[in-house]
Amino acid sequence: MSGEGKKRKIKRKKISNKQESDKESSHEEAADGEKKEGRDRGKEVFDNLKEEGDDGRRILTRKIVFFLQLEFK
Repeated sequence: MSGEGKKRKIKRKKISNKQESDKESSHEEAADGEKKEGRDRGKEVFDNLKEEGDDGRRILTRKIVFFLQLEFK
């Protein structure tokens, strides 16, 4: 147990403020785009189901379960 008490120093890259702000803005743009796209797609699917005469809950639930199964396989 001679290794006890020894700590490793972690070397970290120093990031300039400009690089940090660029990184944050690119993440925000990507997140907003994905949210908007997903919301639009979900609304489109639900509208299509409503047009078919069904309230859409049963079919929509099946589709959600199907996509979740694909995502977590």
